[in-house]
Amino acid sequence: LLREICHIVVGVGGYRMAWVGWAEEDRDQTVTPVARYGHEEEYLDTVKVTWKDAERGKGPTGTCIRTGVPCIIRSVDNQAEFAPWKAEASKRGYASVIGLPLLLDGRRLGALTIYSSETDAFDTEEVEFLVKLSGNLSYGIGVLGLRKAQMQAEESLKEANIGLEKRVEERTAELVKVNAELRKEVEERRQAQDELFNSRQMLRSVLDNIPQRVFWKDRNSVYVGCNKPFALDWGYEDPGELVGKTSYETASAAIADRYSAVDREVMEGGRPKINCEELQIRPDGSQAWLVTSKLPMHGKDGQVIGMLGTYADITERKLMEEKIRQTNAYLENIFENSPDAITIVDNHGRFIRWNKMAEALHGYTFEEMKGKSAFDLYVDKDNLEKMLAGLRREGSVKKWETRMKMGDGRIVPFEISVGLLKDSQNQTLGSVGVARDLSGIKEAFSALKASHERLYQEIAERKKAEEIQKRLVALLEQTPDFVAFADAVNTNILYINRAGRKMVGIGEDEDVTRIKITDLYSKETNRMIVDEIMPCTIRDGVWKGEYPILSRDGREIPASRVILAHKGPDGKTEVFSTIARDITEQKELIRQLEEKALKLQNANEEIKRGMVQLVQAEKMSALGQLTAGVAHELNQPLNVIKIICQSLLKDMERNQLNTGDLQPDLGDVVGQVDKMAQIIDHMRVYTRRTEGKTAEATDVNTPMEGAFRFLGQQLRNHGIEVLTEFESHLPQILVDPIRIEQVIVNLITNARDALETSGKEYKCIKARTYRVNGIVGNEAESGSNSRSSATAGPFVVMEVSDSGLGIPEHIREKIFDPFFTMKEPGKGTGLGLHVGRKIIEEHGGKIEVDSTLGEGTTFRVVLPAIDEKE
Repeated sequence: LLREICHIVVGVGGYRMAWVGWAEEDRDQTVTPVARYGHEEEYLDTVKVTWKDAERGKGPTGTCIRTGVPCIIRSVDNQAEFAPWKAEASKRGYASVIGLPLLLDGRRLGALTIYSSETDAFDTEEVEFLVKLSGNLSYGIGVLGLRKAQMQAEESLKEANIGLEKRVEERTAELVKVNAELRKEVEERRQAQDELFNSRQMLRSVLDNIPQRVFWKDRNSVYVGCNKPFALDWGYEDPGELVGKTSYETASAAIADRYSAVDREVMEGGRPKINCEELQIRPDGSQAWLVTSKLPMHGKDGQVIGMLGTYADITERKLMEEKIRQTNAYLENIFENSPDAITIVDNHGRFIRWNKMAEALHGYTFEEMKGKSAFDLYVDKDNLEKMLAGLRREGSVKKWETRMKMGDGRIVPFEISVGLLKDSQNQTLGSVGVARDLSGIKEAFSALKASHERLYQEIAERKKAEEIQKRLVALLEQTPDFVAFADAVNTNILYINRAGRKMVGIGEDEDVTRIKITDLYSKETNRMIVDEIMPCTIRDGVWKGEYPILSRDGREIPASRVILAHKGPDGKTEVFSTIARDITEQKELIRQLEEKALKLQNANEEIKRGMVQLVQAEKMSALGQLTAGVAHELNQPLNVIKIICQSLLKDMERNQLNTGDLQPDLGDVVGQVDKMAQIIDHMRVYTRRTEGKTAEATDVNTPMEGAFRFLGQQLRNHGIEVLTEFESHLPQILVDPIRIEQVIVNLITNARDALETSGKEYKCIKARTYRVNGIVGNEAESGSNSRSSATAGPFVVMEVSDSGLGIPEHIREKIFDPFFTMKEPGKGTGLGLHVGRKIIEEHGGKIEVDSTLGEGTTFRVVLPAIDEKE
């Protein structure tokens, strides 16, 4: 049984050798081999194994017996505990080993030791399977013991039957007892048979789920069994369908002849054929490369009774090997035929490769230099040490200049590049170097330098004269504006820069001198040029304005332009020059902005009308609050847009529009339009909590500065002094900066109105920002549980204070209520603070108010800061 188990492990599992050792209880705790199979080649006769905690007991066999757990040697060459057996194991092709303990009822019996020809061959799934196999083997050994006990009991029963006639009566009770024991043993035997059946089922499950194909035949090459993957390869769903068939019924006659010949060779010779690679034609006609092993199976009498075969599909591996072969051939061709000298050295600097160009340059054959030190070729040893230091530090050296001694004794300058060669464990194997002879380059460079010095003096003055012209042309060619020169007499164009050619559609190689000024404009524009623009330019020397340019595809491109008249010594205009800028996008943007402003103004008017109706019908309705809040927040940005657009329209009417100053104004308009779009979008967000909000990391000073930027002039017009104290380097807040700015704008506006009605001569608004790490607000002191109660920091705080008359305490509790206002009728909606508090609360913050009658009021906006650690 034990030898058959070793046979199956080696044959089915594809391992190199397996053996079972018995743990002796002698003084040396020897491990005695009792069964073996595979490429053992008297290995067990040359090694001594013990399970004692000694040098020869620390291998996989002794360790697993001593500890009771599997022991794996993943690499015979690299693991120190396997050193006593390393030499003999390497001779027999053993690369990795696993020792599996054989235990029965807690008692150590011995070990099953398996050897593989591959390093790290035992992965987790394979180890789990082998542990179960060793457990089943231990159980089988126990069953054998039970069989022996049963045979002894049967012998005792025979002896009892001989004396039964004489002692029937006195032995009746003893016979009943023996009978009961026998029944128990029979039950145990039945259980053992069940376990054996389960083991067979498990073995079948393993065979059907391993990637290797497994099959076995009888002495006549008739299939006796196979695993499921093998059956599927030959077109059968059930392995049982192959039983009783031969290769002639599953493959072509030619392939069957080949298979049968190998079967006979294995069974008649009694020797296995291991890892034979062959090309297989599948039933569907496809081809596959297989690695096949066939082993003879022996009966109890030692005679061959059949054959066990396995194979695995290595098609992908063969394809990869072919790719690697082609790649290696390609690299070898590059190496040998490179125009540069390429050398490879080991860790000690000794040559191990040397290409043809290296032989030609250095004057040595590879055989002459093989194994010699590359350092001997270097003339400057200090230079060599610096290069090696850089190589060790950086892993490579590029374009390093040095000198080397040639085979004929010459000293030649070289430019070399060197890189370290490393294995998969990042261990340095050596280095590869590429060298280029610089002697010809150096000589050519010296000659070129001498020639350059001779020519330099000759062209220096000419270069100075041309440099200014080149810079001017380069400047004109790089400018994004249309630049052109034209003859004032015949109106032929003399020059158009790259941007001008692109704008009009003139090719870079096209001769522009054949084009007249009139070709670039429509008839109507040409009449305006001849009748108005040219006379004005000649008279004043310059003309500024707008008129369209006609492109080759018929489009009229609106352009803002300047025309200059260049006069000759006689005072007559000889040349016109012009600079033009395409303002198509600006005009389109202004048109779009006007449309958006008109739409937003109409929307605002509708909101105002709706708000008036809602206030009259039911002021406390939530929709009325939102409508009024939106109208309140849209007034200021809409006024800003209106002012900027009116200013731009006036500049255009006066023909004073400066396109260079247009971008900041249009950027502000776009910002205000986006702000209003976000405010209008907030009306839906405010009523529908399921919609997402725009939030971004923002400097707390940004909304404060933005609010004062828009209201600063207004405050100055009202005689109000503004004092700001904004701390720098404050942590950022995660907010919608536009909405926070609107809250600050409202607080500043309220402060302005409070100062206007205070009657005080000195009017001041103070604003500051700062950080608070702990609990903030007067609620922290009073322990208030109100809806704006304090929480732990870090926080940033924005304060707006006025020097007005303050807010009475009985009114202070109402200031955040919707539609509550202390202003005169028609000057306030009473929604500013209510909407502001909603905005701040949606950002996880709160608004606090401190007020002292006669001294003024402070509004404090507290927002959670982004944790700097995060």
